[in-house]
Amino acid sequence: MKIERNIEPERVNSVQAARDIQAVGGQTPLAAAASSAPVVNLSGNAQNVQKLRDAVDQAPSVRSEKVEALRKKVQSGTLDIDTQKLADLLEGQLRDV
Repeated sequence: MKIERNIEPERVNSVQAARDIQAVGGQTPLAAAASSAPVVNLSGNAQNVQKLRDAVDQAPSVRSEKVEALRKKVQSGTLDIDTQKLADLLEGQLRDV
């Protein structure tokens, strides 16, 4: 029996690839690695931040009708701000974050 040393590299690579596929249950090594990738779970705070970002992204950047109404009240001197109510609202918003 004679052993030849002139084996084509492509043939050797294809045989090795076939063995790798069999070793990982019929998947390519890359697909097997992807299917066993770790799963990332976000903490509660990170999920809340993501929800806030989504809400901000969906909101219009300027609500012109409200801005105009407030501008008219400021110019006419009729704008009445309930500072206690504003403080309570801000406190509630900060508590939820």
